[in-house]
Amino acid sequence: MVIAGKMKWIVGGETDTIGPGDLVYIPPDTSHTAEVVGDEPVHAIMLYEPGGYEIGLRQRAAARRERGSTDPAGGQSRPRRPPNPYADFIPDARPADR
Repeated sequence: MVIAGKMKWIVGGETDTIGPGDLVYIPPDTSHTAEVVGDEPVHAIMLYEPGGYEIGLRQRAAARRERGSTDPAGGQSRPRRPPNPYADFIPDARPADR
């Protein structure tokens, strides 16, 4: 759900621009992309079901740390905004007994 700003989503080949209060649903195994539209930063809440998405985030963050890179694409991306200092903070929600 978008809280502020606007985003262009392409989901399964269909394009839509959404803004504050709008939601986007992505069916399982559907290709999708998103980008910020305009100059205003986007603030959004994203929910993933089923769980497990955070495992991939942890793995990518660890790989970046091993490479010594803060760039998620390993230095091969187009210029972006300054890095978010919280981007590598992914809380470990796994039970302690694992």
